[in-house]
Amino acid sequence: MIITIGNQKGGVGKTTTALAMASILGRKGYKVLLIDLDAQGNASLATGVTSENIPSIVDVMRNEIEIQNAILHFNEYDLLASSKALSTLQNQLMEEMGREYKLKEVLEPVKNKYDYIIIDTPPHLSILTVNAFTCSDKVIIPALADIFSLQGIGQVFVSIDGVKQYTNNKIQVAGVLLTRYSDRATLSKDVRDLIGKYSSSQNTKLYTTIRENIAVKESQLEQKSLCDYRRATAAKDYEVFIEEFLEG
Repeated sequence: MIITIGNQKGGVGKTTTALAMASILGRKGYKVLLIDLDAQGNASLATGVTSENIPSIVDVMRNEIEIQNAILHFNEYDLLASSKALSTLQNQLMEEMGREYKLKEVLEPVKNKYDYIIIDTPPHLSILTVNAFTCSDKVIIPALADIFSLQGIGQVFVSIDGVKQYTNNKIQVAGVLLTRYSDRATLSKDVRDLIGKYSSSQNTKLYTTIRENIAVKESQLEQKSLCDYRRATAAKDYEVFIEEFLEG
């Protein structure tokens, strides 16, 4: 299964969710590939990749290296690292025929070697995000419980409807995941209820919320898995979320 973590808004927990999913699924014994499709490279950095002088997803999509030779292997999951050159690659893809299918094509040799391929996307709708949607089975939409999130979630559904029509009619939204959640604020609860109703109207689900927790930033700064912070509320919440996801 190929899963894109997508939202056109930044700061909603896409990278944290991608990392947590890859780590938890890997610890459960699944074979996982994490693809960092964001030029900021935060997922790569949090995994322990600190140099640009390594093979990246850009090299693969430019056909400069075979995908098998670009994949980095770690304890819990494998990684196709990001590169700052992803920004340039976007412009190059816009000039190519079949540009929406490039990622799908390069994944073909390895996709059956993994139980899950998880794609972390940039914080805006671009040809890279469309590539991710085009090759994906499922999309998970991280969001915040604030008044602007409903609009952002709606934009993702509009984008996916376009992808369904033109490049991938099998793609589905697995669900919406509220991150950095604080249940102390009445407004947060009200917005959560609104997002839950909207998700239901779109025939998808609202997963268990991920509570605001300093352990998320600490784990990424120390290049450790969030799962190593066993007592952290966010780690526990992500475990529950994964169980919900696996149950379908």
